[in-house]
Order: sequence, then structure tokens, then C-alpha cells
Amino acid sequence: STRNDESVVLVRSQAHAHRFATHFSTVKKRATGLRVRTSWRAGDTSYFIPDHTQQLRRDLTRDLRAARTRVHAALYDITDTPLSRAVLHVANNKIPVSVVCDTTRYRDNRRSLVARFMRTPGIRCTQRGNDRHLMHHKYIVIDDTVWIGSMNWTRAGTTRNQEVVMRLHG
Repeated sequence: STRNDESVVLVRSQAHAHRFATHFSTVKKRATGLRVRTSWRAGDTSYFIPDHTQQLRRDLTRDLRAARTRVHAALYDITDTPLSRAVLHVANNKIPVSVVCDTTRYRDNRRSLVARFMRTPGIRCTQRGNDRHLMHHKYIVIDDTVWIGSMNWTRAGTTRNQEVVMRLHG
């Protein structure tokens, strides 16, 4: 059997931790149809996939192209071409990029774009996981903005699956 170790989020700022918890609570309540009040800050956004696929791709690509200091991502796999192109653009602009992905998924998925990242100067690509333990994180830090949620950066994750992604601006 395969064990799936989900993400653990460590947030050093109490204000950011409260906003993350509020977002997460909002997502759960939206899924069950309950009304909820939120305490979002300007720039915080939730995207529900597949309804917000185009908006998510536009906004995430915009944030990536505007990166000035760093991009760090932990992603199960990457097969979504528009998002992968945006990461390659960052690396071409000499912004430090690091990507952690799942070893097994990359090895077994012929559509994975991770191999391209591994060959790209400016992208430090690390693999984690094995046949028994998945590296199943789904977040990206772009300067002071965190994108986190349930969505894999795959075609199915960005277009077909029921997913949620939150953008928390620092």
C-alpha cells in the first residue's frame, strides 16, 4: 500500500496563520453550503477548480512573471503546460527557482514536465518520496505570496478535478 503524507503548514506569523485557518474554514463551509464570514486581507483569494481555472492560471502566471526575489515550489507532479512555462520564464529571468517533486510520479509519468525543469539552468529540482511514501505537497512561494491548496499542477488538477487553491499575499 502507499502512504500519503499530506502537507503540514508552518506559519511563523500569527496573522498569516489566522488568515490561513479562516480560508481553510471557508473552503470547508463552502463545500457544505453553509454561510461564512471571512477575514481576508487585500490580495487574498480562493480559487475553486474547475470553475476558476482560467482565473487561477492568469493570476498565478502573473505572480510568477512578477517574481523578483525567489520562487520555491513543492508539487507532486507538473504536466500543466501554461503553469510550467511561467516557471521557466522566472528561471530565464535569473530569479532563483527551487522545485521539490515526487520521485515515483515523475519516473512513472511520461507526460511529466519535471525532466525539463531538471535540465533548465536556474531551476534546482529535488525529488522526494519513494514507492511507499508520496511527496504530495502542493504549494508555491513567490516572493512574499503563498499559493497553497489541493490542486496538483497537472492537466486533470487544473481543469477537471474538484480542487481549491488559496493565494495568501504577505
